[in-house]
Amino acid sequence: MLRGLMARDSGQAILATLGRILFLPWLYFAFGMAIFHESAPGELAVLWLFLSGFNDLIFLANARSILIEHFRVLALRPFGEKVPRVESEWSPINWQAE
Repeated sequence: MLRGLMARDSGQAILATLGRILFLPWLYFAFGMAIFHESAPGELAVLWLFLSGFNDLIFLANARSILIEHFRVLALRPFGEKVPRVESEWSPINWQAE
């Protein structure tokens, strides 16, 4: 939903979502297979489930917080509202000095 509201068109939203949800876990899994190359297929399946689930949870938490904070502005964009620069909670810009 967040990618759909932030993208210029539907193709860009679809590609961004596919890249984050499908491509990144395969990239993580390739690195994991390089590290654990002598593991059994069952262990690799568990690694795949863990990496893809963790990836989905990270993007879900980020998208949820941005939607809660900026939904009205993002939804009004087709009617002339300018979209603000949306930063993640995990962005270094938002870190507070301790």
